[in-house]
Amino acid sequence: PDVAKYCGQHLYKNVFADAAFSENDFKTAIRNGFLETDRALHQEPICDGVSSGSTAITATITNKNTLYVGNAGDSRAVLGRDGTAIDLSIDHKPSNTEESRRILFAGGFVEFGRVNGLLAVSRALGDYSFKSIDILDPEEQVVTAIPDVTEYKLTDKDEFLVLACDGMVYDEQDIQW
Repeated sequence: PDVAKYCGQHLYKNVFADAAFSENDFKTAIRNGFLETDRALHQEPICDGVSSGSTAITATITNKNTLYVGNAGDSRAVLGRDGTAIDLSIDHKPSNTEESRRILFAGGFVEFGRVNGLLAVSRALGDYSFKSIDILDPEEQVVTAIPDVTEYKLTDKDEFLVLACDGMVYDEQDIQW
């Protein structure tokens, strides 16, 4: 819970503070914001001897009606458009081919659908016991904080956007109105 709270307090600030944000390079700013939050979190006392983490999701809407969604883990973004729920994020599961390839390359393994038989997601902030290989870049670690960042053009048919954590939403059809 402390890791999730830290992310909630700092992730958006780190996205906004990134130089790319002021240059309207929102994809880079979101990516860098996730990495900076993960780096800074590691220095916090709440991480001493604690092996906990958090998934995260962000949304940035520009003045040009463009939506940028960044996610790491299994938090969800769902857009309500013209009476239909549209899933804007994908879960980062160890069983995904690209994710398992990275995990194996970094010396980890996937067992029972979990990273090293333990963690149900392959991307997260925190969880530093899975990010301990000094010679690997952040995106190459067994578990990475690098988000997928996607861009969507908003329309007049868009009604709402839901950002939710794991357990609150299982798929886009769970959002009904």
